[in-house]
Amino acid sequence: MRPLNLMLFLLFVVSLFSCSNKKEEIFLAKVGEINISTSQYRERLEEIPFSFQAFINTQEGRHQVLEAMIKERLLIVEAKRRKLGKDKEIKMKLKELEESLLLAQMIKEARKNEISVTKEELADYYLRHKDAFAHPRQIRISHILLPDYEKAEEVMSLFKRGRKFSRLAQKMSIDNGSAKQGGDLGFFRQGDIFMLPEFEKVAFSMKNKGDISNIVKTQLGFHIIKLTDIKKLEPQNFNQAKEEIKKKIEKDKFGLWMEELKNKFKVKINYELLNKIFSTSPEEEINDKEKKNETKDKK
Repeated sequence: MRPLNLMLFLLFVVSLFSCSNKKEEIFLAKVGEINISTSQYRERLEEIPFSFQAFINTQEGRHQVLEAMIKERLLIVEAKRRKLGKDKEIKMKLKELEESLLLAQMIKEARKNEISVTKEELADYYLRHKDAFAHPRQIRISHILLPDYEKAEEVMSLFKRGRKFSRLAQKMSIDNGSAKQGGDLGFFRQGDIFMLPEFEKVAFSMKNKGDISNIVKTQLGFHIIKLTDIKKLEPQNFNQAKEEIKKKIEKDKFGLWMEELKNKFKVKINYELLNKIFSTSPEEEINDKEKKNETKDKK
């Protein structure tokens, strides 16, 4: 074959291989049946903190990132070989992850549909609540959350008889997060207390520091609320307030939508069983806990 013809033939063969490669998936590395694609690699680079970017921009840094990804895939391949995916704990965590992702996606979908807010709704809300935006305030609140009305009444009675609110919250509140802080929930602006309109209405109706509410029922249980601080804020025009308004309207629409879904899917709650879980009287429970603490201190 003449040199020119040979050259043309080789170029033709090379072009055939290059065309076929384009159809195949391009990957940086392959670990068993798992590929590491260029897009996956770029995503990993974007996740690396800014303080490490100078190192990542070096050849050694880029190689180390890929090596780390390969090690991860090796462990995944070995885990699959050992059939660890069939482990009950793994299955449970995968289910929890799936539910978490579904929840996030559902909220995203709802913001586009069921609880979406129009510009007209924002403007109308601002005009109807102009005074609240002309004199806005932020309040700090504490609460004690109880499972039923009877227990809430007993705790209220203990407070009126001189027990400290923070002490009662620490010992009796079923909201474990705030109980550790004596019931403190921090500062809120009107519209911040998402999904608990009854709670927010009462909290923002209180005027003076130290005020204690009556018993407030919400979907979480029965609350006793204390106003612990007030901050006056700068007035807001429409542009400054519209994000806050949007959250408020979304909250209201969300609440209505939840009620619709409760009826649609026929939600049932076993309040009798819930009440049995917290059957000890508040005073007995406080005394029991104090005795246990005293015993521990003696030891």
